Amino acid sequence: MLTDTSRDKIHHFHHFFKFFLNFDSNYQYFTAVIFASDFLGFPFIPEDFYLGKKVQIIGIIKEYNGSPEIIVKTPDQIRILSQNQHIFWKLL
Repeated sequence: MLTDTSRDKIHHFHHFFKFFLNFDSNYQYFTAVIFASDFLGFPFIPEDFYLGKKVQIIGIIKEYNGSPEIIVKTPDQIRILSQNQHIFWKLL
């Protein structure tokens, strides 16, 4: 299994019954997805809270329509990092 950590800030959010956290202007680079069924588990609006922040996403990477993504179910899968903090890929 491979978990992912972003290497940049969240560049864009798209919201349509789910939040897409895009890590590049090209959404096919990598996306984390929060489905509407999981919104209540977040004590804040993810779009407002994470946009522009450098984060680490923890979860299983799957391919969806040819692009890598992680499904985020809980806020503890997203960690806010300092701008100078290094990020590494981890195999589980």
